[in-house]
Amino acid sequence: MFDPAILPIVLPLDTLEEITADIQSLMRTRRENNYILGLRLIEAKEKVGHGKWEAYLAENVRIFDKRTAQRWMKWARRVQANETWLPDPDESDKVSFSDEWYTPIEVVDAARRVLGGRFNLDPASCTEANKIVDAERFFSLRPEPGSAGIDGLNQRWEAERMFHNPPWCKDTGRFVEKVYSSFRQRDGNVYSAIVILNRGHLAMPWFAPMLAFPICIFNRDLRYRTPGGTKHSPKQGTIAVCVAPQLWRRFKEEFSPFGRIVWMDEDEEGPPQFTSADYYPDFK
Repeated sequence: MFDPAILPIVLPLDTLEEITADIQSLMRTRRENNYILGLRLIEAKEKVGHGKWEAYLAENVRIFDKRTAQRWMKWARRVQANETWLPDPDESDKVSFSDEWYTPIEVVDAARRVLGGRFNLDPASCTEANKIVDAERFFSLRPEPGSAGIDGLNQRWEAERMFHNPPWCKDTGRFVEKVYSSFRQRDGNVYSAIVILNRGHLAMPWFAPMLAFPICIFNRDLRYRTPGGTKHSPKQGTIAVCVAPQLWRRFKEEFSPFGRIVWMDEDEEGPPQFTSADYYPDFK
C-alpha cells in the first residue's frame, strides 16, 4: 500500500527559469543518487544480519520489496564494475540493460550450416556481435570499425545468406517487415535468412508474414550476452525463422535439437511455391 508520508514536501517555484533549473539539476543527480542508494542497500543488508532483510525493508524503506532492492543493488554493482552508466534499475526488467542481445554461438553456427556458408550480411549488428556472427558485411547503429554503414533500416539489403537478430525494441517490427520485403525483392534482394526473435513476437501483427516460413520454437532458455558483458535469458524465450523455405529440411535437421519445428505449409515434399527459382531466377 502506498504511504503518502514518504513523499517529500515540494514547494512551488515562482518562475519558469527556476523550474527549468531544478529539473536540470534533478536530471544530473538522478543516476548518482540511484548509484549511492544501491551501494547503501548493499551496506545495510550486510549489517542487518541473516533472515532480517525483508523486515528491515518493510520497516525502513517501505517502497522497496526484497526483489526491487535486489535489482538496485545488482545495478550499482554493475555500474561499479563497468565504470559506466547503465539504464536505471527501475527500467532493467523491461530492457535487461540493453536492447542489444548477442546471439549465442551455438545458434549462429546452426544458422550458418542451414544457409550453407558464411553470412554475407547482418543488417543490425556491431563490431562486438560480429566477432561471433562473422558476417562479411554488417550495418550498425552508429559508426564502428568494420561497419558497412549505419542504420540498417535505411540501407538496401543484398545477401545470398543473411543472419538477423534485430534489436528487441520498438523498431523490431520494422526490421522484420524489411526482412520479408527484401526476400520478396520489393526493396532489397535477400535469397535466404535466419531471423532470431522471441516468442512474444509471434503475437504481433507485423509477424504475420513470417508464418509462411518454418519456425523453431525453442524449448530451453538461451543465455544472450549484452554489451556490458552480462548474460540474460529472455523471459519470452526464443524463436528462429527460416526465411528460406527451399532449405526447410536442413533447418529442421539443425534446429530440432533446440525445440519444436512448426510450419503451417509443411508436407512431405515441401510446398513447391516456395522455391529459390520461383523467387530469384536471376539471383547471383
